[in-house]
Amino acid sequence: MSGLKFRTLNAMARAMVARRRLTGALCAVTAMLLWQSAVADEFDTVNVVVGDTLSHDSNVFRVPSNLGPPPGFSSKSDVFNTHFVGLRLNKPYALQRFQADVTKSYIRYNNFSTLDSDTLNYHAAWLWALTPRLTGTLSTDQTQGQASFAQFGGTQRNLTTTENTTFNVDGWIAGGWHLLGSYTNTEHQTDQPLISSPSTRGHRSEVGIRYDARSGNSVTFTRRRIPSSNTDQKLDPVNFIDTGATDTETELRAVLTPTGKSTFDGRLLYREHRSNTFTQRDFSGVASQVNYFWTPTGKLTFNLSAVRDIQPSVAFGNTIENSSFRVDHTLSIAGSWQTSAKTAVRVRYARTQSDFGGPVFAVTGPPRSDDVRTAGISADWSPLRFLSLSAIIAHDRRMSNVKSFEYNDTTASLYAAITF
Repeated sequence: MSGLKFRTLNAMARAMVARRRLTGALCAVTAMLLWQSAVADEFDTVNVVVGDTLSHDSNVFRVPSNLGPPPGFSSKSDVFNTHFVGLRLNKPYALQRFQADVTKSYIRYNNFSTLDSDTLNYHAAWLWALTPRLTGTLSTDQTQGQASFAQFGGTQRNLTTTENTTFNVDGWIAGGWHLLGSYTNTEHQTDQPLISSPSTRGHRSEVGIRYDARSGNSVTFTRRRIPSSNTDQKLDPVNFIDTGATDTETELRAVLTPTGKSTFDGRLLYREHRSNTFTQRDFSGVASQVNYFWTPTGKLTFNLSAVRDIQPSVAFGNTIENSSFRVDHTLSIAGSWQTSAKTAVRVRYARTQSDFGGPVFAVTGPPRSDDVRTAGISADWSPLRFLSLSAIIAHDRRMSNVKSFEYNDTTASLYAAITF
């Protein structure tokens, strides 16, 4: 048994070293191309973006409307700045293309200084091609941000960091037929432990086949397996909290373009979630999505969307709920109007009905059910080629049969960025 443990630890160590080497290699290639492009063609290939977003949030911690500020705070609202600097790269080379998008942000609150944070988000990719018939992508990315107070509660700063390394391949067989394959290694970490979003390490492997018609329509069938293990959560047989799970998904996706001005994009997915230890946390179900894009004129676009999603949902903050999964039904409509060459207006409205299921304890009341409504409008203005300005206002409201989860929130932001 000790030999098996040693070999397992050895394998994990080799995987971590390989990931670091891959990330380092991609960053090195990106840095080299950035330098070369800055000399040769800096305005086309490489851009530097510097800017700031000034925001006001009326309910930072998503506190119920009938309650005052959280203990230790004198207000629910605050004003904060997000200063950022970024690099953008897009460099073709023969059949290859190299891309990178790196943004460093500094978030500073006026009153809730305990939420101040520095984040680094990046995406680097090599769009490779051995021949026109054999292509794919090798990429690495990182996303950092505050864990959602609406989803997890609390008042503490809790940065989440998610890292992915992905390799995928697209092999053109014949006619419109393509054979697809992909492998992704993922690491997810939180500063503070969360039962419903623990730090995890896992991977995703998938295979599929796609048919592309000459009309622009396509159909894709995909089968994927996603095992993961929790790295900061111990086995809890009292509350049925596991240390890992495996998801298996079977997906059928289709893209239809009946006219030059409209497109349908839909998918149907069957998901099976199996806990490593507790079958009480197992669930399965159907997820689906239908998007309709309509462009009646060159300046006007609409998007209608209907989504059904099913995912694990065990807890809110540190309070264990009597559920194992959540089913979300979302209807949304969005529109964009390019009022002139330099200005645009965008609007969006969405409504999500969330139902919590899979109780593991004796039922003592109706299961939790939420109704979230979101509306927003934004205006974009680019008075100069290198200057972008935006104004955004949005309102969220969550109603629930569990009153402690209800809240109202309004956010308003002013965004300015210079690209050179």
